[in-house]
Amino acid sequence: MPKEIYRWKIPLIAVLIALALFALYPPTNRVMRVEKIKEIDGKVVERETVEESWAAFLMGDPIRKEVIIKEEIDAEGRKVTEKVVEEMARGRVKLGLDLRGGSELIYKVRVSPGEDRPGITQEVIDVLEKRIDPRGIMEYRMQEQGFHRILIQVPGATRYEIEQLKDRIVRLGKLEFRLGASRDSSECKDAAQGKPVPGYYMHWIKKKRGEKGELNEDWYLVRNKIELSGESLARVYPDRKNVQPVVGFEFNTEGKAKFGQLTERNIGKPLAIILDGILYSAPVIRERIPGRGIIEGNFTQDEVNNLLAVMRAGSLPADLELQMEMSVGPSLGRDSIKNGLTAGLTGGVFVVLFMGLYYLGAGLVANLALGLNILLVIGTLAL
Repeated sequence: MPKEIYRWKIPLIAVLIALALFALYPPTNRVMRVEKIKEIDGKVVERETVEESWAAFLMGDPIRKEVIIKEEIDAEGRKVTEKVVEEMARGRVKLGLDLRGGSELIYKVRVSPGEDRPGITQEVIDVLEKRIDPRGIMEYRMQEQGFHRILIQVPGATRYEIEQLKDRIVRLGKLEFRLGASRDSSECKDAAQGKPVPGYYMHWIKKKRGEKGELNEDWYLVRNKIELSGESLARVYPDRKNVQPVVGFEFNTEGKAKFGQLTERNIGKPLAIILDGILYSAPVIRERIPGRGIIEGNFTQDEVNNLLAVMRAGSLPADLELQMEMSVGPSLGRDSIKNGLTAGLTGGVFVVLFMGLYYLGAGLVANLALGLNILLVIGTLAL
């Protein structure tokens, strides 16, 4: 074989091997950078890199995890937050539910005969995709299975993550604003005495409509009429009141005009903020509000994130009912991987030995070609 052929064949093979290794790195999720960050009123004032991998430049769309280690209000009334941020590169080798473990959920789309229409299941899936993974960092599979059934598979998810996921799925995401009667009004006094008040109903804080509490607990007399709904919102965002996580909201142009008129004409009355039928707060209107506000309810940060995902994705066009939930432990996946690798390596060693001993030099070349072929195939699949 002419030497000129080796001059381009060997470099070509080396380039292909390098590309395959590049495509396969990292095989699993790997922490590339760890930073300590200090924020004052949401603005970064200090940033310290604690750890950084040599391959950090390979991160295209990293998985970002934040852990707040300290949060306080300083002498000037500013909110000071210290946190640790981890940026992880996504693993290139994707393991399914059977190998990695995780959960499988099957939901039934409940539609009344008069509201059923072609494609409603796909409409539900479109909304759920925005709710389940609003930032696009989760590995999951969702598809229509049978008639009005949806299959959701989430590999590697913990029990806590699955419970959060189920909460996001079943929430309707319906936000309502209703006026309430003043505490000193005759309507409120009649309601406290157990008398029915036309056009109003009693609603207890952190309870759904119809769920009764004690009269000594916090309750409001709320109008049946919905003044504004979540359809008029332009955006929702995470916010804080003092150090407590809350949900901030802002209306669109039309909603701002309606909200401004509503608050201007009803100064002194409570404005009930109801999400999915639960009354979270009913602040008293003190002045005209231009078109933004907050929803507070002693939320944790995870609860705020879930509410934001639901509200941003929009309301579901139909109700969902969980029909089946199955969990696969990671130990089963580890055993399968271990057994598969053991069998593959054992068989590979025997093949290499046989080819090398029986065919000598030609066998070694064949073994090398087989190894390169496996590497290139796996690298191509990882792209």
